[in-house]
Amino acid sequence: MNKKLIYAILGFVFLLLVLVFTEEKKENLTEEIYWKKNLKEIQYVPPSDKWNKDTLASFKLDHFTIKKIDDGGIDSSPIFSIISKSKLGQEIVYEAGYNAKNTFTELSVLKIKSAVEASEPYLKEFQIKNESSPKLILKEKAEPFEMILGKEISEKSLTSYLLQNTILSSNSYTFKRFESDLNSFRERQLVNIGSGSIQKIRLNLNEGIVEIENSPEKNQDGNNTNSWRRNTGIRLVIAPNLGDELDGLLKALRIELYPDEDTKDGIQIIEELTKAETKESLEIWNSEGRKIKILLFPQTNIQEKDYIPVQRKIIGILDEFPAYTSVEVIQKIRESAQKIGKAEKWNKPIKSIQ
Repeated sequence: MNKKLIYAILGFVFLLLVLVFTEEKKENLTEEIYWKKNLKEIQYVPPSDKWNKDTLASFKLDHFTIKKIDDGGIDSSPIFSIISKSKLGQEIVYEAGYNAKNTFTELSVLKIKSAVEASEPYLKEFQIKNESSPKLILKEKAEPFEMILGKEISEKSLTSYLLQNTILSSNSYTFKRFESDLNSFRERQLVNIGSGSIQKIRLNLNEGIVEIENSPEKNQDGNNTNSWRRNTGIRLVIAPNLGDELDGLLKALRIELYPDEDTKDGIQIIEELTKAETKESLEIWNSEGRKIKILLFPQTNIQEKDYIPVQRKIIGILDEFPAYTSVEVIQKIRESAQKIGKAEKWNKPIKSIQ
């Protein structure tokens, strides 16, 4: 064999090795879109306690469901609910927060890192067990899809799962959310307006009714500044800081304690505390065209801390189960309402020409 032929063969082998290793490296770094779906519901089915121990995982052992209950539109964002059950089988419903929304987004556009045919050796290697693994049941319009989760490939931060007779893997962060507490999926903010603004506020309090309305104006920098008008009593424009103070207090209002994280009787206690009709409420209209109503109930003490029981309704979309909010913030809202009720007409300062 002459030298030219030997060099040619060696060159070919070298190029082949470069191609093989380059392709392998690219495959490890590349994500591919497996599907795009408009998911409406995700059910979480927990694993057995033994499966958690065998795989060194810590998936939560409570069933729950996340639903898209409003698709939103051009000027409004989607709304999701999270549904669980009490120990007595009672349905507990709250608005779902960003963890639930991110999970919906990631599973609706499912990106995978690898795919192999489901065979017994692979199922065993990844500890994918139909009877004991955690599962995600994904619903669109037709038949639901079932993801049976396997163990995490920790060195690659990937999680394996069985889907439609194929074992796939995706980045673990989507699935590791199900190792977090149920409350991490709930929206704690009671007046959640996203990137929009509050348009109108009506406070129905024992001290009286106060209603203000916002007409945002563009300033010289092109940003919106609020302009508040009081609609109750003598109708007049109020100082911007009075309306902005109330606006900020409402946005700061959040759920401080859920009844199912209190005691074994937490659900029964809050039902008793909120069963009587209340005349006190906070009503908020936002720029997305939605109305939020928060019912206020008499103050109570749970585990040596004072709370106000509340129930929030996104009118026409969601009635939440009652929960507890801050006494201090509600008191500041009452004080703000009193200041607005006593306010006199505010005149916009006239800028002098230098």
